[in-house]
Amino acid sequence: MLLKSIGQLLFLGGGVVSALVVFIGFFADPRTNPDRGRYLRGEIQIERIAQAVERYRVDCGEYPELNALVVNQGAAGWMGPYLNEVPIDPWGRAYVYSRSGGSVPPEISSYGRDGKPGGASFDADLSSLRPWQVIPASPAEERQRYLLLSIWAGAWLWLIGVLVVVVRSSRRRRG
Repeated sequence: MLLKSIGQLLFLGGGVVSALVVFIGFFADPRTNPDRGRYLRGEIQIERIAQAVERYRVDCGEYPELNALVVNQGAAGWMGPYLNEVPIDPWGRAYVYSRSGGSVPPEISSYGRDGKPGGASFDADLSSLRPWQVIPASPAEERQRYLLLSIWAGAWLWLIGVLVVVVRSSRRRRG
């Protein structure tokens, strides 16, 4: 009888711990890859550069070179500086600025984490022509997410098991 109640006590204690894990897990978020923040920072910088380029075009009537956003290079109507400095991408490289000429807006891009055209996840290119792309989770983020879901599922199953044992033992005591 004593062993049975100690076992039930341990089972109940494990259930309480599991409930705490579920409660904490509800508010916890798996760690994200630091490149996710860099990617977001790159998107924001590209948008800021594109807005400065557009303000320059409105003031001066044409699309500028990047340096013309910081220092007047003799353009009539210049109302800048449009940027304090020409930013570098979050991975420490210069943004790629491609002017097509005419009235087509230039493309401002970064080659992402790997510094090469193309790529997936955080190696994917950022571009002013394709703003705010959804970045799929990195393999490490996916593993963390699955681990957290497994812990959650295990904790809930443990908690349900504890409730079943408690209900059954209270029925046996009454009957």
